[in-house]
Amino acid sequence: MSLINRFVRLIKVTLIVTSIVVVSPLYAADFELGQKAYNTKDFKAAAIEFLPLAKQGHADAQVYIGLMYFYGKGLDQDYKQAFNWYTLAAEQGSASGQHNLANMYDNSLGVAKNYQQAIKWYTLSAKQGSKFSQSRLGFMYRYGEGLDKDYKQSFKWFAASAEQGVTVSEQALGDMYYRGLGVERSYKQAIKWFTLAADQENIGAQFSLGYMNYYGKGVTQDYQHAAKWFSLAAEQENADAQYYLWRMYHQAEGVPKDSKQAIKWLNLSAKQGYADSQYALGYSYDFGQDVTQDSKLAIKWYNLAAEQGQVDAQYSLGVIYYNGEGVDQDYKQAAKWFNLAAEQGDADAQFYLGFMYDNGKGVPQDYKQAVNWFTLAAEQGDLSSQHNLGLMYKRVGLMYKTGTDVVQNYKQAVKWFTLAAEQGTDREHDELNFFNNKILDWDQKEKEALTVLVNLEESIKKYVTASVSYSSGGDKNLYFKIEHDNLQCDPSKDLDKPSISIWYFNKQAVKMASWCRKLSNSDDRYLQLTPKSDKGAGFVVSAFRNSPSSVAIKTDTENFEMSVKGFTKVWNSLSSKAL
Repeated sequence: MSLINRFVRLIKVTLIVTSIVVVSPLYAADFELGQKAYNTKDFKAAAIEFLPLAKQGHADAQVYIGLMYFYGKGLDQDYKQAFNWYTLAAEQGSASGQHNLANMYDNSLGVAKNYQQAIKWYTLSAKQGSKFSQSRLGFMYRYGEGLDKDYKQSFKWFAASAEQGVTVSEQALGDMYYRGLGVERSYKQAIKWFTLAADQENIGAQFSLGYMNYYGKGVTQDYQHAAKWFSLAAEQENADAQYYLWRMYHQAEGVPKDSKQAIKWLNLSAKQGYADSQYALGYSYDFGQDVTQDSKLAIKWYNLAAEQGQVDAQYSLGVIYYNGEGVDQDYKQAAKWFNLAAEQGDADAQFYLGFMYDNGKGVPQDYKQAVNWFTLAAEQGDLSSQHNLGLMYKRVGLMYKTGTDVVQNYKQAVKWFTLAAEQGTDREHDELNFFNNKILDWDQKEKEALTVLVNLEESIKKYVTASVSYSSGGDKNLYFKIEHDNLQCDPSKDLDKPSISIWYFNKQAVKMASWCRKLSNSDDRYLQLTPKSDKGAGFVVSAFRNSPSSVAIKTDTENFEMSVKGFTKVWNSLSSKAL
């Protein structure tokens, strides 16, 4: 919802037409006596003059009698009698009678509510030029009361009424131009009609002019003019304008900074139930801005705003209960308020809620919920208040990396760590290294080299180790070991006879003997491979001795390289036969 939608109020008005214009010459003298008595507030005398005329079918007298019954002036108040007399006048074509009859149908006065009848009589009256019927039809078409919304019809009737000087229609017409409803948007026309209404002390128009000057819509931004119009509306107890005056005095916009004036207007607006002001007042007490810090008052105003759905207040209450600031620490209450704010799309609340599900604070531990909330916050890409975006992305990435109660997904982890790294956080660069392929040189002490392979699509990280060792017969040989989390093999299958597979070393095929082994004190498995023949072993050793930097290896599932740096020294460090 835009700010103008939040703060501009269109007013539905109920108007009873009290002025009679057309007078039948036949009854002119008696009618004038009645009218004179009515205007001097001698209502009983007016009734004596009007009633006989009304009974003889004088439409204008019938309207007056209807008015007197409606308001209880000179006659006992009786809506049904008013309804009857308005009906008689309306059926004779009296525009005033038609309007007043429509009003009774519109507002359930002396008759059951009936929008169709109201629209019928308002339309007949409006077509005769009744400015108040035109105004009411404008509102009915604008908001779809009793009929489908029709902005063009609404604009038409507001324009007709505004041209006759009806203030609420001037304000409404300005709003139609402002929003471009039923007419091409025109800030210039909006300002024209808002100004005409504002000069008549229309609160909504005064606020709208303040708003347009404050944000520079259709005019050069002018805080002083904004303050002028906001002040006029605020003095008439407009809560929206009071809120803006607080902002202007608090931030010295168009007026000198004045903490007392700021808090005065904020209090007045908040006490009218304006949620944004209640939140702002809570914030002021929370952090001691323009007032003495007071946690109890902060929580009071946060609560009032939060109960109305004010998202910042909901988030603030979540933080207060989470940290135990001015209240006993209560994770359940924190989760309640974070959840309400998160459902409205607040990224900070979504992060907190994800963190609470991750750690089981105030809610049952639920990693899937944690990932859900972290993701919603992460996808917004903009954390403007408390937690840096990098930490949030890192948490999502870690959840995917560990695979705890969620499907392990290296691609997602890399995605979120990368986005976090782009925000300038350092640790994510180290985390990203986890997902990079690595080739490590031969270690002289361990007599081995290592290549790490990461498959993002399958979320598998494989460790391929090459080592120089002795066979059971005492011969020096080259062995390979493959480990990864999802390795499936049967250690009992290869006890008597190894499996055979083909590996390519620098494009040369070599038969490899393969055994499935089980790690000690663990159910984890690994594959151990070595060249099946002496010829094959000789070729592999030669490849490691003579390649310039690495040996290209291809298996049935992988293409990778292993370093040759340090191999010859390791190989030569072992004698040909075990001692």
